[in-house]
Amino acid sequence: MKNSADDQIKDAKSDDSGGLGVRHLITLILCVCLAVNYILRVNLSVAVVVMTDTNRTDGHVVFDWSPEEKGLLLSSFFAGYLVSNLIAGYFVTKYSNKKLLLMSVTYSTVASLVTPFLVNWGGFYAMFVLRVSMGLVQGFMMPVTQGLLSKWIPPFERSRCGSIVIGGTHIGTIVSFVSSGFLGDSPGGWPSIFYFSGLLSGVWCLLWCLYGADHPNSCTRISEKERLYINKSLSGAATPDAAKRPIPWRLILTNKAVYALMVDMIGQNWGYWILVTQIPSYFAHVLHFDTSKNGTLAALPYICVWLVSFPVSFTCDYLITRNILSISSARKVFNTIGQWGVALALLFLAYSPSVNASVAAYTIGVSMIAFTFVGFMINVLDLAPNYAGLLMGLTNGVSHITAIFGPAFVGFVVKPLDNVEGWKLVFLVAAFLFFLGNLVYIVFGSGEIQNFNNVQEPASEKDSENPEKKPLKS
Repeated sequence: MKNSADDQIKDAKSDDSGGLGVRHLITLILCVCLAVNYILRVNLSVAVVVMTDTNRTDGHVVFDWSPEEKGLLLSSFFAGYLVSNLIAGYFVTKYSNKKLLLMSVTYSTVASLVTPFLVNWGGFYAMFVLRVSMGLVQGFMMPVTQGLLSKWIPPFERSRCGSIVIGGTHIGTIVSFVSSGFLGDSPGGWPSIFYFSGLLSGVWCLLWCLYGADHPNSCTRISEKERLYINKSLSGAATPDAAKRPIPWRLILTNKAVYALMVDMIGQNWGYWILVTQIPSYFAHVLHFDTSKNGTLAALPYICVWLVSFPVSFTCDYLITRNILSISSARKVFNTIGQWGVALALLFLAYSPSVNASVAAYTIGVSMIAFTFVGFMINVLDLAPNYAGLLMGLTNGVSHITAIFGPAFVGFVVKPLDNVEGWKLVFLVAAFLFFLGNLVYIVFGSGEIQNFNNVQEPASEKDSENPEKKPLKS
C-alpha cells in the first residue's frame, strides 16, 4: 500500500480515463451547490444595507439597526456554522454524504423563503435566529463536499476539479452581490432578495436528487470503465468503505500538518469574510456608491478570481504531473502567491489615495485568492483522503471562529460607518493575519498522505465480513 500521493500520480496518470465522465458531472453539480449556498450566505451583506436605508420609499419595512446589531447579524451565521462543522466532520465519515448535503440545502431553501415573513414579524431577533440556524445546517457543506471529492476525483485531477468546485463560492458571491443590488432596488424590495435565493437553491435540490451519488460504486449512471479507473487511481488512499474505519483522533490531533492547515485557514477566513461581508458597507458609507452600483462593483473581484482560477489550477496540475513540483511544494508556492498577494493589496487599500485606487486594490487582492484554490483549500484531500470530510469539518469549523469575530470587530471599531481610520485598522489586521497564516503553512504544512489515513477497521469486524466482493452495478 502506497502512502505517497506523488507515487499514486506516477502510477495512474498514464491510464486512459475515458475523457469526460460522471466524476466531472459530480464536480459541476458540487460547484453549483457551493454557488447556491454562498448566495444564501452572502445575500444579507447587501440586503442589510437596503433593509436599514431610511431614505427608501418603496413601501417595505425599514429597520433601525445599529452598526453593532448589523455586525452581529452578519456574523451570526458563523456561530451556527462553527458548531456544525465540528459535528459534520464526524457524520461525513459515517453516513451518506448525498443525504447530508440534500438535508442541508433543503433547510436553507425553506429558511430563505420564509425570511421576509419572520423578520417583518420578529425584527432583529428573528433574523438572528434564522441566520444562526442556516449556519448550523450549512456547516455540513464543506466537509461533505470534500468527502465526496475524496471518493470521486483522482489525485492528479484535484487541482482542476477542486478549483471548479471551490469556484462555486465565488460564482455564488458574484450572483448574490449583483442580484441583491438589483433586486433591492426593484419594486420587490429587500424581500425579493431572499425569495430569489430560496428559488435557486430549491432547483439545486431537485438536480442533486436526480444525479447525486456518494461514490462511484453506488452510482448507476457511471460506466464500468470510469468506475474502475477512479477506484484504481484512489487505491491505497481513499476507500468507499471508509465509514467502517475507526477515527484516529490521537494521530489527527497531534499532527503538525493538520495544525498548520488550521492556522492558515484562521488567517484566511478572518480576511476573506471581512472582504465578503463588509465591503458593501465600505462602498456605501466611505466610497458613496448607491445600492445597485454597490452590488455590481462588489461582485467584480469575484468575477476576476473565478476567471483566474482556471489557468492557475491547470498550471498547478501540470507542474505536479510533470514532476516539476511535488504536491507539497506546489501547495505552498501557490498558496503563498495567493495569501501574501491579498495581504499586500489590503495594505494598499488601507492607504489608497483615491476611490479608483481602492477599487483596483480590492479587485486585484481578491483575484489573488484564486491561487489558494490549489493551495490550502484542497489540502485535506492530500493529507488524508479517507478522512477528508472529517479534517475539513475540524479545520474549517475552528477557523470560522474568526468569521464570527471579524464582522463583529468591524461593528465595534468602525464608528461611525464612514470612519476612514477605523476601516484602515480593519484592513491592516486582515493583512497581518493573511501573512501570518501562510507563514505557518510554509513551515509546517504538507502535501503528503499522513500516517493516520490508512488506519484499519478493528480485526473483529474485518474478520466477520465476507471477503468476496459483490459485483458492481453497471
